[in-house]
Amino acid sequence: MAAALMVLELPGLRPLVVDDNRPDGSGDVAEALAARFNEPGRPRISVLLRTTEDGLGRSWGKPHSRCGSGAIRW
Repeated sequence: MAAALMVLELPGLRPLVVDDNRPDGSGDVAEALAARFNEPGRPRISVLLRTTEDGLGRSWGKPHSRCGSGAIRW
């Protein structure tokens, strides 16, 4: 799915992948995707690795605040 998104001609597209420190290795996958698609001076995929359990509210709040205003969030 990430590869399909990255070939779209959407210059403002910058997915944020949030990992909640689960033992399934998804954080490693997210970091590998960022390494694959990010270019020097042009980050295309951001990764937020959460290392503590702060509850559901904060797990939604931090990524949303990182997106900034005008971002499409779901």
